[in-house]
Amino acid sequence: MLAGLFGITLSVVPQTPAVVVAGILAVVASIYLMSQNARGIAGFSREKSPYAWLPIFAVLAICYFVARAWFSPVKDLGVEDLMLIIPAGIFYLLAGHALTGKQAIKVRLGLAWVVILLLVLHVISGLMQVYGGEGFSIVFQFLGATRVSEGHVTGMYGYYGSFANYAVMAGLLCLSLGVWGRFVFSVRSLFFILGLGSLFLAVISQSRSAVLSMFVGLGVLSALILLSLVHQNAQTKKWAIRVIGVTMLLTLVGAVAACFWVLKIRTTGDAEGGLNPIFDSVARLNFWPMAYDQWIDYPFFGAGARSFSYECFVYWNPNLSGAHANPEFVHNEYLQLLTDYGLVGFLIIITALVVHCHIGWSQARKLAVKIGGDGFKKGSNAMALTLAGASGMAAMGVHTCLDFPTHLLANLLLFICSAIWVLPIVRTRLQGQAHVSAGWLRLDFKSLTVILCLFVLGVGAISIGGYQLWAGVPLIEQRMVKEDGAWKPYQVDRSAVIDMLEESLSRAPRWQRAKRLAIMYKIEADEAALPQAKEKLYAMAEAACLASIKRNEYDLIPKINLAAIYTSQFRYAEADNAYAEISQRAKVREPRLMMHTHWASLRHRMAIMSAGKGESEAAEMHFQKASNLFEFSKDAGGTMRRNNWKQEYSLCLLSYAIFLDEQSRFEDAHNIYVRAEEVQKESRLLAESEFYYYRARHYYGHGLALWHDRQPEKACQMMSLAEQSMQRNRQYSSDKEWSSWSEQMKQIQKFIGFFKMTGIAK
Repeated sequence: MLAGLFGITLSVVPQTPAVVVAGILAVVASIYLMSQNARGIAGFSREKSPYAWLPIFAVLAICYFVARAWFSPVKDLGVEDLMLIIPAGIFYLLAGHALTGKQAIKVRLGLAWVVILLLVLHVISGLMQVYGGEGFSIVFQFLGATRVSEGHVTGMYGYYGSFANYAVMAGLLCLSLGVWGRFVFSVRSLFFILGLGSLFLAVISQSRSAVLSMFVGLGVLSALILLSLVHQNAQTKKWAIRVIGVTMLLTLVGAVAACFWVLKIRTTGDAEGGLNPIFDSVARLNFWPMAYDQWIDYPFFGAGARSFSYECFVYWNPNLSGAHANPEFVHNEYLQLLTDYGLVGFLIIITALVVHCHIGWSQARKLAVKIGGDGFKKGSNAMALTLAGASGMAAMGVHTCLDFPTHLLANLLLFICSAIWVLPIVRTRLQGQAHVSAGWLRLDFKSLTVILCLFVLGVGAISIGGYQLWAGVPLIEQRMVKEDGAWKPYQVDRSAVIDMLEESLSRAPRWQRAKRLAIMYKIEADEAALPQAKEKLYAMAEAACLASIKRNEYDLIPKINLAAIYTSQFRYAEADNAYAEISQRAKVREPRLMMHTHWASLRHRMAIMSAGKGESEAAEMHFQKASNLFEFSKDAGGTMRRNNWKQEYSLCLLSYAIFLDEQSRFEDAHNIYVRAEEVQKESRLLAESEFYYYRARHYYGHGLALWHDRQPEKACQMMSLAEQSMQRNRQYSSDKEWSSWSEQMKQIQKFIGFFKMTGIAK
């Protein structure tokens, strides 16, 4: 319930209540089970099962994923995965294997009721959004998060894909209960209608992954329903197959129509048919080869938790546009497994998925026989949950091919519930009185392993979740728990935000918070009036950047900010090294970060400084490097960034040309002036830089050199061009009166007058 109410995909703090509660549950349950067995009550004498190896397999799988996440290169990203892995492991072991008999039945039914309750809340919020409202959600009202999918139905989530995935799987549960639930037919009908409504909202959310998974899930559910009716008496079978068959057929036809509608409405203008409607908007087909290339370099154990989010810049696909230059996920959970957890993790999950799907099919067949010929009228919750689990896993198996739903805790737990629902209930028998005195010794290896694993997972969940929750309390107070994505540091209460981040970091360091704190310090330093205060704030910003980099050396933003801090402190060499260190990874993010433009501006400053010291060779090297960096960043960014690029580049070229003029390299300078004019032709910016005034001085200086070189005709041409540039400068700067312009114009006109008098000027 907590996971569903605090549904944010990439933020840690909203997940912590569910993780802590799961941890408490696991610790209490493990102690309870041990005490019951020690007193000879629970007994752990189980019926033999062909799936007796599953608990040990699950424990080993959980251990692998926990260990791999913990030892990931970026510990904070590993913690984000642990916040998913540990609760999922607790759910599976406790509800699927540790509890037996009536306890297991009650827990599994309880999970179904919670899923349905959350679905009802999602549906109400979704209907409000259909009618133009914002819906409702705890994360929106109290935690400062926002909807990232405006224009879509998102239920209580911010992302429509996550909502649609939950709606499809929970809708399949409702349909199953509508067909086989142990209720009166009026209640079954209500469940069925709720399921159809849930699927309808999933469709109009416009999630392509969801409609494809819905089609597959409904197909599996239809097949299982027919299988479940095989052993009913002739009259019931005939009636049920007709009614349910027609209903499911119409539902499947509706699902097909919904698929085509969603694919059509989500098709961009550039789509050419085929599979383009599925893949065009998020460039999945370009992400997947990148993930494959990364996996080839880390084949067995992967590169670590969430590694695709930073390693993708090394394996970047040139077919991707700038709009996609910040992917967090592969948009395919199987490839995500390969990149993050390697072949070992991939085979574990595939094995588990195949085994549980097989168990679901086998259970449906066994239950169909066990229920008997008149069972349909009475209903069977076991059959309903089995059908819901198998069809839900099928739907999730398809959805994960195109999206990342298992990275949201509530959806992952719903997937785990689906796996639990297909498992057969293991019955227990009380042990003989002779064994009671040695109660805990009767625990077999499998049962003891499950209980110990539950206890360890519980302690881990309480420790990690509680630690992160304690550190996140200041963020909750300031409604800033959503730590991913863009934010507006210039529009917040800086004093309050700085205090919040400092307090949170003092409790539990995380690279995102240190990064944001560095940004706040830098803004304060830039605006500080006193030099001492400015230097102190820059030092604090530098320390925060270094702390963020230490925790995540792959994040580009703190390193770019660090270079900017060094630049503001005139530590140009250190800033240059900082830019050079991340250049390779930052290239693909140039449209968003414009890092090479900032680097070029730094080189421009270094060139001016070198020229002022008389270091001509160093100055020219910096000018050329700056020019190359500006050219690299030429087509990146939006309109505002392109304008900034033009202005900064033209100023750099103007400085370069003036430098060459001072070196009497007039031909080279002329080429630079031409480039500067081509880069920025808008009169406003050319006027602001007094471009034509400096070009006039260039022509004047070149003319003097030609005159002294005894080339009067060419000197006359240069003076004429100088006069034209001066007049053009006055045209763009008519409101300015300055002595330098007048003095320069007099000198130019003096030469032109002489050339006319001597007949050189025609």
